[in-house]
Formats: sequence, structure tokens, C-alpha cells
Amino acid sequence: MRVSKEPAVRRQEIINTAHMLFERQGIHKTTVTQIADELSIAKGLVYYYFRSKDELVDAIIDSFSLEVSSQLETAIQMETATDKLKGIFHVYFKIITSHPMLLNIKSCDPSLLSLIKERLSEIACQYALRALKDTEDANTLNIAFPEHMLRVLIYGLGDLYLEGIQDPVIHAAVIEQTLGLKKESLMPFPEDDIL
Repeated sequence: MRVSKEPAVRRQEIINTAHMLFERQGIHKTTVTQIADELSIAKGLVYYYFRSKDELVDAIIDSFSLEVSSQLETAIQMETATDKLKGIFHVYFKIITSHPMLLNIKSCDPSLLSLIKERLSEIACQYALRALKDTEDANTLNIAFPEHMLRVLIYGLGDLYLEGIQDPVIHAAVIEQTLGLKKESLMPFPEDDIL
């Protein structure tokens, strides 16, 4: 018996299932047929909502970006610039470590990895800049060109991570030294963070 669902519900169901399969077996090894089979729907229904697998990947990246933005919005509700930056840093490490798909993309699709890195870096830059602008103590950091400094820092940290330097202690030390923060002010991670 065919189950009819609201279009928005069905679309999100396809996104969630594709994301799960991409995480489990990689984007290139996952087929539209497998996504449809997992949902017990016809392959054509997947194509009704998404013209191609690439369009489905874009939708997942958009959904993932919204998830990141939502968590960062919560993270920057702290009072001090340092605490806001710490929150941003912790959100990023938690998200990266809980989504292995991000690193699996590196070897099979460098252009997709570049797109994801660009999107995540831009989001991080926006929130980090807000964190500095929203607090009075941001002036104590004494950064002449905060937007440019944050872009260099965030994009550089992304590159380090992708090169295999994934220890959060190293990343925290780089941020602290670059921004002139007190040593170990971005550590330790809260107990609920997964590393």
C-alpha cells in the first residue's frame, strides 16, 4: 500500500535518509536507488523532489549549514567575547567530529569538499565577527582588522584540519595566540562534547 505524505515531510525524509547513507558509505558509493530502497519508495519519487544526486547533496549541505548556524546562534549568547569564541570553537569541533562524511568527501570529491569548507568557513566568520562586535571586551583583543584576521584564521584552521592536524588543543592554541587570548582560555571542552 502506497503511503502519501506531505511534500515538505517527504522531501525532508529523503534528505535525512540520503545524509545517513552518505555518512555510512560515502557520497559516491551511495546511489539514488539505495536512497529510494531505504525509504521503500520509487526512485522516480526521489527525482521528483531532486533533479539529480548533486541537487540532493546541495540540499543536505543547506540543511547542515542551518544546523550549524542554529548551534552557533546559541553559542554566541555568552557575555564575553572570549566565551563566545570558545562556544564557536567547540560547536565546530563537535560538528566536524560527529559528521565523518566531511572527511570522506576529501578523497572522492575535492570540489564538493571545497564547497562545504567554504560554506562552513563563511558561517564561522560571520559568527566570530559578531562575537567580537557584540561585546565591549572585544576592544581588549586589540585586532586592527578583525574581519580579515578572522577570515585568515578560520580558513587556515580548516586547511590544517583537512591536512590531518585535528587535535583541538593545537587549534585552540593557534586561535589564542593569534587573537592574543589568555593561554588555554578556549579549553577544556565541555563534557558533553564528543572528541
